[in-house]
Amino acid sequence: MACQKFQTLGSGSYGTVFVGRLSSSPSTDSPVFAVKSSKLESSSSLRVEGRILNALRGCPYIVQCFGEDTSVEHGKAVYNLLLEYAPGGSLDSLIKSRTGSILEFEVSFYAYQLLKGILHVHRRGLVHCDLKPANVLVFPCGFG
Repeated sequence: MACQKFQTLGSGSYGTVFVGRLSSSPSTDSPVFAVKSSKLESSSSLRVEGRILNALRGCPYIVQCFGEDTSVEHGKAVYNLLLEYAPGGSLDSLIKSRTGSILEFEVSFYAYQLLKGILHVHRRGLVHCDLKPANVLVFPCGFG
């Protein structure tokens, strides 16, 4: 599944995240997804993340993984993990964008969804070891 990257969203300890779409799609209005990339030789942690997300597939409170891809960019082999795109960014960026505090009903809304996701993770025998607002993605209502 070849993809075209066209905007950098950010970077973390395991790779850089881009907005992408399928290269085979001639339409510029085809669905977008997030592409988390790292050099192939240092992609072991990202590959583990992909396997974990595949094990958690189907839960509406966890970002979905659509597959993986390898590419050659600037003469280097790159591993790409294709993920559901969260147009709302992270919970951290949402909190920082507010001039005032987040309303109580919003906090309860996000807390409920986080707890449902964590419950699904724990039922699969896994533990999220880096749960923080920067790692919680936000979707507009109606997107999951």
